[in-house]
Amino acid sequence: MDHMFDQTRYETHHFLFIDQIEKELQDRLGNKVSRIEKLGQDILCESSLQETDAILQQLRSTTLFGIESFKNIKLFWKNEHAYALAVFYSFDNNFSCLLKISLHKEDFRNEYNRLLETVARHYPVADFFKMKKLLKKENMDFSLYSQFVPGLDCFDVYGSLDEDRIQKAVIDTSVANIYQKDLLADQNMLKLISLVGAYDFHAGIFPELCLCMGIESMLQMRVTERAKRIRVIICELSRMASHLGNIAVMVEILGYDWLLSRVLAEREKVLHLMEILTGARFLPNFIRVGGVKKDVGKDKIGHIAETLRSTMHHIRGIESSMLENILVFNKLRDTGRITRSMSQAFGLSGPNLRSAGIRRDLRKDKDYLMYEKFSFITPLGRHGTTLDRVNTRFKEIYQSAKIVMQAIKSMPEGEIKKINNLSSFSFPGKAAFSSVECPHGVFQMYLEAKNSQIDTMVVLGPYTNSLMAAEKVLEGSSLEDVDLILASLDISPGEIIRNRWY
Repeated sequence: MDHMFDQTRYETHHFLFIDQIEKELQDRLGNKVSRIEKLGQDILCESSLQETDAILQQLRSTTLFGIESFKNIKLFWKNEHAYALAVFYSFDNNFSCLLKISLHKEDFRNEYNRLLETVARHYPVADFFKMKKLLKKENMDFSLYSQFVPGLDCFDVYGSLDEDRIQKAVIDTSVANIYQKDLLADQNMLKLISLVGAYDFHAGIFPELCLCMGIESMLQMRVTERAKRIRVIICELSRMASHLGNIAVMVEILGYDWLLSRVLAEREKVLHLMEILTGARFLPNFIRVGGVKKDVGKDKIGHIAETLRSTMHHIRGIESSMLENILVFNKLRDTGRITRSMSQAFGLSGPNLRSAGIRRDLRKDKDYLMYEKFSFITPLGRHGTTLDRVNTRFKEIYQSAKIVMQAIKSMPEGEIKKINNLSSFSFPGKAAFSSVECPHGVFQMYLEAKNSQIDTMVVLGPYTNSLMAAEKVLEGSSLEDVDLILASLDISPGEIIRNRWY
């Protein structure tokens, strides 16, 4: 097979800025870090637990870096050695800083807790990741189990009340755990792609894409234009189906039963298009390293275009019926407000961020999958309320349909090269940080490779950030609005489930 490698160096303003950031980090941190490496448009710093406080102080206080947001932290193992990966983000400069901290195997739990304490001193929202047994005991006026989030039971809500208002909310994710130590053991790429979609089982195509793009980055592999456009079509159809699924949940909570059947009917049409293209609806197992599983014929392309034209007409009718109802409008407008500053502090992304008026969309901000060749806008809200989040998702559905139609009309001829076995490849790059704009926000993976094997995969989805914000936004809300607020954040449980290693 003739594999193509992209040797192009994109000397854009942002890449030059990242070069400057890397140099400044080297100058300021010096021997506090054992390694600093650019990962595309982001930066990785590797260090010890003892140096973490000094590093975070520099990241937080240096104007050039502008890192105001803590995104996530994950514990992982590599070659029987424990590590923690903390991710920080600069909204002003649009880049992530990854901090990889080595922990001692014999005392990794205590060291991980000490790391959390250090991070929380600089970024208080990191308190979300601490053990919550004491907080649960202190806030037990009510407890809510099996939340109105379709899928697995992945978190519980505890709280204290002042009459019917929530004074303090505590969200506990410890109820859901999986054992992931051997996920990468057999290095079967097709098996791994089929499993990774479960990290977002409402839109499984995006974890597949994120994984394959990360591997392609490490291999410096170029994907053909036809394969990219097929990926775009499938991703945007999946985005539409996911948003319609969220709207269906909102409608059901509001008790709008007759409208619910209409929403589900249109969602079914979009899911059917996904099934025609990939053979599955939620977990397609369709993206491959270097391309896609199979080509898409002209008959299927024509069927997509014909179906979308009628579906968009019906979805506009659903939007009118839902949001022109004054009772529904007022209910959504008065609940779940997340301000711009809160959105940034909690590291929100996707529609939950854009509904607060912050224009961040990886499809616009980062050059991937040829999105720069399509004409579309990034919808924004104004106040960050439940109404804004619903409005934003409706508008994104229309933009996704617009992108799909453009991709169909300009579909080039060509191959859809793919690689099923990586055993014959050696990775020029040892690490990659891959990001895609999924329906719920920015879905990310940190990958490391040795020789021809992927030996590290850390999944960092947007859902934990939404839960972090939910703890805050539930305070002062009415108890009866809890389901509505949580549903409006569109939380997919897959990534929230904790990985147990021992």
